[in-house]
Amino acid sequence: QALDAEKAEVASARASQGASSARDEAVARELALAKERLAELEAAKAGAEAAAVEAAARERSSAAAERDAVAALHGKATRDQLRSAMDAAFETIDADDDGTLAVAELKDAGLDPVLVARLDLDKDGALSRSEFVDAIVSSAFPSEGEPTHKSETLVRLVQQAVATVLRRRHSEAMAEAKAAAKAEAEAAAAAAQQELAAAKQALDAEKAEVASARASQGASSARDEAVARELALAKERLAELEAAKAGAEAAAVEAAARERSSAAAERDAVAALHGKATRDQLRSAMDAAFETIDADDDGTLAVAELKDAGLDPVLVARLDLDKDGALSRSEFVDAIVSSAFPSEGEPTHKSETLVRLVQQAVATVLRRRHSEAMAEAKAAAKAEAEAAAAAAQQELAAAKQALDAEK
Repeated sequence: QALDAEKAEVASARASQGASSARDEAVARELALAKERLAELEAAKAGAEAAAVEAAARERSSAAAERDAVAALHGKATRDQLRSAMDAAFETIDADDDGTLAVAELKDAGLDPVLVARLDLDKDGALSRSEFVDAIVSSAFPSEGEPTHKSETLVRLVQQAVATVLRRRHSEAMAEAKAAAKAEAEAAAAAAQQELAAAKQALDAEKAEVASARASQGASSARDEAVARELALAKERLAELEAAKAGAEAAAVEAAARERSSAAAERDAVAALHGKATRDQLRSAMDAAFETIDADDDGTLAVAELKDAGLDPVLVARLDLDKDGALSRSEFVDAIVSSAFPSEGEPTHKSETLVRLVQQAVATVLRRRHSEAMAEAKAAAKAEAEAAAAAAQQELAAAKQALDAEK
């Protein structure tokens, strides 16, 4: 009887040792997965930072080119500034980057294809960089005097073409970003579902092992609880990824709505700039401009807000009817609409100049807010990556502790 009892004890010890080895391997696998997840998060963090740096560089380059173009539009550019602005415009309109502007590219930018026949010196059916840039600079500076009205019209057409191309590319980039965010969220959800399935399989295997070893080992309940916690964490991770997917889709929809609203307001403003707007269109455009310049949303434009938008604060003294030191919405909008439509005739040159100043102010405010949004997005991406990395490191430390305890 003593011998049989000894044999049974040895067999039980061997079975327990085998189960412990299996648990060691399982914990080691979890540790390896945690390390891989940490590496992925570090890579995502680096990618987000690189993308933010690249976007900031593009923003600076675009702002510099726009400053030169605005100076050219108002006849304040030097010959070199105008050449730089038109060179940048050529690169923007040249969609296939082949160094020439074909008829299709001019049409896509909203330009009259007759420009090819007018400016194509070598008659090859397309405009080279030198043909495009030199023709515009030469027309703007026929001598050392001031640019002509005809040259200003040509520069304005090119500037509008660049804006058309940039708006279309921005819309395409928004669509691509929305699709990429959706694909990334779906991939993350699929990965989480796979992790959940793997956790369920591990739980089933663990339960089977616990059922067979429960008679000889009293620590099985602790392992059950650990596996249950892992399963709960996997479910929570899946819920977080689903929420992230929904948030990304909602953000993409909101961005698309803002893009459509901005495009509509810009169309009204462009129509107003060239004297083609109705009174209602001009009022709508100036109402949107007021909301954009009103940084604190208090329903008035203070001197500081006008300065931030690049407008002369003397507008307050000129348009402030109740002399309260700020412009209300009605004082701002009604004054511009009344100056543009003193009667049922065409808008005056003076009113066009005022509308153009307001449009430039709106562009200044939007560029600054875009830069601030880029900085906030970069900081948020960095914080999220750091938080994810910290969470992964905590998971790694917990896995190490579990492995040490199991050993």
